[in-house]
Amino acid sequence: MRRVESPKITEDLAISSSALITTQAVQQDLPLEIDWRNAKPFEQIPGNPSYPLIGSSYEVFTKQFDFERMHLTSKRYAERFGPICRFVFPGLPPMIQVSDPFENEKIYRADGKFPLRPIAETLKKYREEKLDAIEDLGLLITNGEDWWTIRTKVQQPMMRPQNMLKYLPIMETVSVKMVERIREVRNHNNETPDTFLNEMFKWALE
Repeated sequence: MRRVESPKITEDLAISSSALITTQAVQQDLPLEIDWRNAKPFEQIPGNPSYPLIGSSYEVFTKQFDFERMHLTSKRYAERFGPICRFVFPGLPPMIQVSDPFENEKIYRADGKFPLRPIAETLKKYREEKLDAIEDLGLLITNGEDWWTIRTKVQQPMMRPQNMLKYLPIMETVSVKMVERIREVRNHNNETPDTFLNEMFKWALE
């Protein structure tokens, strides 16, 4: 199996590099085999030591953990433990970080026909209460066979570029408003305020 070496994850290029490498792998039709015979037990995934009751949550109080810049935290963990590592927090299932784009593709390919993924519980609750006006819950908040049923209905329309063209004027209007809003909130140094993330949330929701 021919393998392109993954680039070192950097602060600025973490997302773009991963996307580029994964795209190249797909375009070149590289074999992505999953050899279960060589798979190691889940307990052997590297990470900080985990203790009863607190797991590895003590790490959030160290300089290695930065809630404001989680991309840097992820980068440090990848450099420290490798491309696959885990976190254990009280009351939550273990969280796995995968920073190698090839391994990420293996994960998605191993999902099977009915993948199980985290869903937006608040959105699910809202739509369940509005089912009289909504035909189904949608792709983002369903799993299993319900997800597959919806996906088979929308896959072909969503994959046709001409079907997307009618939404461009609306999306452009929202984007132009966002650019105007950025100009309004910037200071004399062209810097956005600390609360700018809330503006991004509003833009994404609209």
